[in-house]
Amino acid sequence: MGQRDLIGHWDAGFRQFSIIEDGADLLLVCPDAPPGYEGRLIPIPASPECYSMRGGPFDGSEIVEADGTLSLGGEIALRRLDRPAAAPAGWGLHVEPLTLEPGESREFEQLWNRMAHPSRPEGVGLDGHSVCRFVQWLTERDYALFCGSHDGGLDVMQPENWPKAHFGPSDRPVVYATRDGICSMFISVVDRAGADRVDHGVERFHRADGDRIDLYHFSSPRGNGYSPGVLYVLPRERFDPVPMYRGGPLSGEWTSTEPVRPLASVAVTPADFPFLDSVGLVD
Repeated sequence: MGQRDLIGHWDAGFRQFSIIEDGADLLLVCPDAPPGYEGRLIPIPASPECYSMRGGPFDGSEIVEADGTLSLGGEIALRRLDRPAAAPAGWGLHVEPLTLEPGESREFEQLWNRMAHPSRPEGVGLDGHSVCRFVQWLTERDYALFCGSHDGGLDVMQPENWPKAHFGPSDRPVVYATRDGICSMFISVVDRAGADRVDHGVERFHRADGDRIDLYHFSSPRGNGYSPGVLYVLPRERFDPVPMYRGGPLSGEWTSTEPVRPLASVAVTPADFPFLDSVGLVD
């Protein structure tokens, strides 16, 4: 497999990207990512049919050629596009890093401590604080996992068929969670009437200097509504992380095949979700 075989526009099933020449190097460019967050493909001398990737959305993964087919890690087949790679509406959304107001960190820590060791799951009042800011604060610290729902007051979350992880086995019920609370807030408020066409996710892009950025995407059938829901805060130790493929980088999704008792629940309204006006509409 030579460099010329990689150059072009590709579809991995869950996102599109382009591979371009940059002098003697190859860059993997995603149309929804800002400049500087491209992935660099590095040939592996011992494996001429394999390139490793540094940076971008697939940092630490490999592009492999076998029997004339390209894939991510030998698991996710890549399909060549006959047009430039494009991002659907509702992709490339970004939340700026949280800047805390005076005393806000202490108050958020107190709220978290009330959640961390409850005797039973219960709704947590945020004492006037922004739901989105508190959820972003929890996410940035990797304190917990999250799952959105319209079913309030669940003492125990049972494995179900929806939401499903984008990666890994999809034929078994699971308790689904994400490391990113804002991502799960979408499931809290979007109506489930078109659940089979609702899509959401967040990808972590890495830059060469070590910086990173999380980019979200959300879509829902046109005309599908929104209503108040619940964001469950879940203990990380009850879940297994879901890789993009076997042995590959983590996807940001987590699943448990066993029932999970939430740490707490937070009431969420559509107005709390920061990307309500940016959701891509599916016809």
